Amino acid sequence: MSGYTKLDNGIVTSSIWSADSDTRVVWITLLAMSDADGVVQSSIPGLARVANVSLGACEKSLNYLSSPDSYSRSAEYEGRRIKAIEGGWLILNRIKYAEKDYGRADYWKNWRNRRATGAQQSATARNKAQQSATGAQQRATQVKVKAEAEVKAEAEAETKAEEKENRRGAETRRKKPQIAHVLKNRY
Repeated sequence: MSGYTKLDNGIVTSSIWSADSDTRVVWITLLAMSDADGVVQSSIPGLARVANVSLGACEKSLNYLSSPDSYSRSAEYEGRRIKAIEGGWLILNRIKYAEKDYGRADYWKNWRNRRATGAQQSATARNKAQQSATGAQQRATQVKVKAEAEVKAEAEAETKAEEKENRRGAETRRKKPQIAHVLKNRY
């Protein structure tokens, strides 16, 4: 026993709502137990147990639900709600209510489509963001490598300049004594 049954909000203004409490409970239980075709597989004692009513109350309710209802809003089946079949009952207008458009079907269809589209767009946006982040990381790495190369080049240039300056200074120191010697000898 698994599935889902729509419960029409008109039930509270229907003639079934004027029936006794046990009959209403048995009716709701039958709706809940029915399959997609409106078939309920159960014995009377099994239905009474599931509906939590006495066996006598269940039999009385089944008789009421199988009988014509002159106050029913539905002329189909003379207002009868169920028909006894082998192994249980058939809910006579189950398909009619299952297929009834409650005005939200289009809303939910559009909502599911928007949600699916949104999920696709979100995935695309995430991919773009990841690609953008990856691209930004690559650019940042390139800038960092370039900056490090520039710093290294500047450091090398300074080192070379210092070496050159040191060589000049050494040459000047070597030449100064020579010039001084020459100057001493001349004067």
